[in-house]
Amino acid sequence: MNDTGAEFWASGRGLDLIEDPSEFPEGNLFKQHYTDLMFAQDVVDFGCGKGRMAELFSKKRYLGVDICQPAIAAAQEKMHGYRFEAIDNEAPIEFGFVLFAHDVMLHIPDDELYRTIGRFRQRRVIISECLGVDLRDKCKVFSREIEGYNRPFAAAGYRLARVQDKPWRAGRPITFLEFHQEHQNAR
Repeated sequence: MNDTGAEFWASGRGLDLIEDPSEFPEGNLFKQHYTDLMFAQDVVDFGCGKGRMAELFSKKRYLGVDICQPAIAAAQEKMHGYRFEAIDNEAPIEFGFVLFAHDVMLHIPDDELYRTIGRFRQRRVIISECLGVDLRDKCKVFSREIEGYNRPFAAAGYRLARVQDKPWRAGRPITFLEFHQEHQNAR
């Protein structure tokens, strides 16, 4: 069994690795930036885990999705009034104008990345994470450089519209990558 991909997260074995909403320092630090990026738009929080990003968004305009049912159950218990849904690893993700993925895409193995991005149906996709292939060995994740995302997003009909770095820990920034669908009816 693949201990790093969708099966690992869906099984719930990674539940202890998912931070609780109270353990969310970057949310408070970058709250205005996150809300400015997605102001007054329906947002799907892809890989929402236990809902740690939910409070940044309007309850009416937010949907948190994750393949880990135990994480969804924890989010529903702690984050009253927000919508959370368990999803499978195949179906298109339809809700929302913006898909937001914070510290999620780096957990998707390279051989699953194109298929995962191909499920997105939103006009805008925003990824926020620390970039750098050097993190692969240090943190056992699938960190990438910008080009590692640009190719699979382009294959799914998106173009890179904006890159922003925000200072974070140990001199490494959190990078915000914003992709826009090239054509409204691209799929």
